Amino acid sequence: MPEKGKRYYPNSGLTIDSVIINDIPFGDLSLAVSGNEDLTRYDINSTLINEKVKSFEAIGSIDVSTNRSRIDLDVALNEFNMQAFSPFGADVITDIRGQISGTAKVTGEYDSPDIQGRFSLINSGLRVVELNTDFEIENNTQLLVTENKLEIQNATITDSEFNTEGNFYGNATHKNFSDW
Repeated sequence: MPEKGKRYYPNSGLTIDSVIINDIPFGDLSLAVSGNEDLTRYDINSTLINEKVKSFEAIGSIDVSTNRSRIDLDVALNEFNMQAFSPFGADVITDIRGQISGTAKVTGEYDSPDIQGRFSLINSGLRVVELNTDFEIENNTQLLVTENKLEIQNATITDSEFNTEGNFYGNATHKNFSDW
C-alpha cells in the first residue's frame, strides 16, 4: 500500500496469462485497482488481450461509501470471442460463435447496474435447439444492450444447411442476466 505523506492509498495489480474458459482461449487478463485513502472508492482498469488484440477493456470506478455500492464503468469489446456467452443460451440456444465489437456504459447500483451499449456481430451464428437449425447471422448486425434487455436489430439470418434466408428481429428480457 503506497504511502503519500501520512496517508495510505491501496493499489493492486493482477495478471493472468493464457486465460482459458471451457477449453476456449481468451488471452491474457490484466487488472489494476487503486483506492482512495478512506477505502470508499476504487478505480479499475482491466484488459484482456487475445492474439495482440485488446478484446476486452473496462475502465471506471466502484464507490462503496454507502450501503448501496455504485459502479461506473466504460466497457469496450473488440473482436471478443462470443463463445464466452454460450452459457447464457442454456439448452435453448447453443453453438454461439463469432466476434463482437462495441461499447457499453455500466452505471448505478453494483448489484443491479444500468447497462447501455451497442455492439456489432461479425462472422457470427448460433443453433436454435428447438428448431434443430443452425443459423449464420449477417455481418455487422447490431445488438443493443439495455438494463434488462438484449435486442437484435433487423438482420438477415441464413440456415447453414439449406442456405435459405430470413429476416430476424427480436429481444430477450431478463433481470440482472437471470430470470430470462
